[in-house]
Amino acid sequence: MARNDLESELKFHEREWRVQRFGWIGLCGFILAALLGVFGNGPLSERVAGDPRIASVKYERFVRYGSQTLIELTMRKSQQHDPAVEIDAQYFRKFEITSIVPAPRSTEILGERYRLNFAADAVPGTISIRVTPQSFGRAHARVSIADSSIELRQFIYP
Repeated sequence: MARNDLESELKFHEREWRVQRFGWIGLCGFILAALLGVFGNGPLSERVAGDPRIASVKYERFVRYGSQTLIELTMRKSQQHDPAVEIDAQYFRKFEITSIVPAPRSTEILGERYRLNFAADAVPGTISIRVTPQSFGRAHARVSIADSSIELRQFIYP
């Protein structure tokens, strides 16, 4: 074999090893991101927004199309007779409500917002809403609970 052939083969192998290293680093990064919750359940996915002393929303930032996810709305016992939660109607264009526990006493549509009215004795402090994503991409909503407005931002994977 000629010296030029050996040198070109060595250069080829060095490039191949470099590509393999980048591949291994990328694969390890992908696995680490998955373990941390970038693609679903995990510490990076779970989010709590709002002020826990007044009202907060616990939800997953990264969800999958067609799989249920839980949104927990927590409010301090309200002085109001009938506590209510308002959520942007555009949010429910991307999600279908599966269940609400406890069930709202009544539901109203106020322009571009849904209002869920609860009986004062039916609210134990936490309202659980199960939703199922119906499309892909970003989802955004403003949730109003007990005079506080909380941003909810999610990404729906296919």
